[in-house]
Amino acid sequence: KFLVVVSDPRRQSGDLRQAIQYLTSNLPPEIAQQMIVISADSNEETQSWMKRAGVETPMRIFSDSKLEWMTMYSSVVSDERWSMSVHVIDTEGTIQTHER
Repeated sequence: KFLVVVSDPRRQSGDLRQAIQYLTSNLPPEIAQQMIVISADSNEETQSWMKRAGVETPMRIFSDSKLEWMTMYSSVVSDERWSMSVHVIDTEGTIQTHER
């Protein structure tokens, strides 16, 4: 088992929204359920976008509007290279992969 965390520190990120739509439509639900999305948008903003876009996903979506989690796990770096990141975490809680 594993957990995949997709995060993006950019507000209203088109890349993250496109990734959510793509992953939702292309992954089996049992795989998508093992994914978490962390957005810089508020929960309300994300829910509003999902409703407008007609997106229903088994992925869990969380807000990190203060970028605390993303800063702690290097999704936000000091030289301001902000982009979408993917972390793969094993059952022991160890980050196996971190890609930006």
